[in-house]
Amino acid sequence: DGPGLCIVLAAVGVGGARATWLLRQPVLRWLARRRLDRAHAQRLSDLTQLEARLATEPAEALIGITRLWQQHFAADTGLQLRALTARELAEQLPTTPLADAAPPLVALSAAEAQAAYAGRPVTAETVADALARLRALLADDYTRRRRALS
Repeated sequence: DGPGLCIVLAAVGVGGARATWLLRQPVLRWLARRRLDRAHAQRLSDLTQLEARLATEPAEALIGITRLWQQHFAADTGLQLRALTARELAEQLPTTPLADAAPPLVALSAAEAQAAYAGRPVTAETVADALARLRALLADDYTRRRRALS
């Protein structure tokens, strides 16, 4: 009884360890997809809140939109996006994974700087356009990241 039970327990232990090892990658991918889904949902919630401010505080909404994209894409670029001027962004973004999205992001940052620092008025239409562009960029980025985790 004693040696047979030990052999059975050892086999179950080895089998369990092997099953855990085999399931490790799928579980890690599932966890990564779950984190990605939650982060994307939070970004969409942030955009909805900014959209609500659009009619009453367009300049503040524009500043929020700019900060949102800079925060979201900072890890992808390796740049301190918030510290860069629109001119510096125009020079450096094309050398990052955001090269395709660089022109609208630079334009968004330039408009935000004009509103925040020069006190230029911002129209709700300008902010709505920026919001739509950012929503599309975030959707594309989410799709790309989700595919990479499949």
